[in-house]
Amino acid sequence: GYGYGYGYGYIYGSKRRKAAQKAGETGPEKPKEAIAIDLLPYEHPRSSVAEAYRALRAALLVSHPGGVRSVVVTSANSGEGKTATSINLAVVMAQLGKKVLLIDADLHKARIHEALKISNLVGLVSILAENFDLTRAILPCSVPNLYVIPAGPHSPNPSSLLASEAMEKLLKLVLMK
Repeated sequence: GYGYGYGYGYIYGSKRRKAAQKAGETGPEKPKEAIAIDLLPYEHPRSSVAEAYRALRAALLVSHPGGVRSVVVTSANSGEGKTATSINLAVVMAQLGKKVLLIDADLHKARIHEALKISNLVGLVSILAENFDLTRAILPCSVPNLYVIPAGPHSPNPSSLLASEAMEKLLKLVLMK
C-alpha cells in the first residue's frame, strides 16, 4: 500500500548490490527482453505457455467425436488475445502434421499477417468482395503445415462481408477439403 513493511525502498539491499557490482559479481540488472506471445509454441516449444496451447488443442480434439474441423476465436473487446490465441492454436494444430488453414476474419484490426510476416495485399476481403481466386489468396508461412488467408485490404463494410453468402460458400469450400 504505502510502502511500509519489510524490504521496501532504496536502502534495503543497496549496499549489498553495490558491493557485488564492485567485486564484479554482477553488473547492473538489464531489463528482460519482452517475448511476443505470437508464435510462442513454434519459437519456444518447451515453454509453459506452449504446453498450455497443446492442452487446449487436446481438449478440442477430444471434445467432439471425429475431431474438430473448424474453430472460431472471438471476444467482445479488443486486446483480449484473439490474434495470439488464433495463431498459437493454429501452430500447435499444424505441429500434428496436418494442414491447417488460418483465416484472419478480423477486418477491423487485422494483425495475423504482421505476426506471421506475410503479405496482406490480397486476402479474405479480396475473395469475398472481388471474387479473387481462393487458391492464390492462401499463403504459406514459416510454420510447416500452416497456411493463411490474411484479411486483405480494408473494407468499407466488414460486417456485411462476413455475413454474406460468399463467406458461407468460402467456409463450406474450405471445410470440405
